[in-house]
Amino acid sequence: IICITILDKTHVGMGGASSVAGGLLHPFSPRGKLVHLGLEGLQSTLHLLSIASSYESTCILKPSLYRLALTDNHVSQLQQTAELYPEHCTWLGKETLTRKCCPFVEEEGEEKIKWKGGLELTSGK
Repeated sequence: IICITILDKTHVGMGGASSVAGGLLHPFSPRGKLVHLGLEGLQSTLHLLSIASSYESTCILKPSLYRLALTDNHVSQLQQTAELYPEHCTWLGKETLTRKCCPFVEEEGEEKIKWKGGLELTSGK
């Protein structure tokens, strides 16, 4: 067993170690910019998931990864990302994203997170 402790001088999700960990799963920054070695990190992660799923097929809960747009500015940035990198991501409107991300929606239909749409990441075409 290998145990790793990561100490970060900022709060979770504010950069630093959170950004590094996020880059292993998602090649785009929260603003939709391609991060340094982001595609290589994603391919390595997909390779590791492929190996893991050959041993335990239920280890992957959803086949896609999403980056949510929470503001109008974020919508614009992520739509531009989808236009620049159509081989890696697709823009999804609010209704489509809501349908695909069911766990984020409460039983009454009220959203826990107020998103306006988002990117669906693909492994490349």
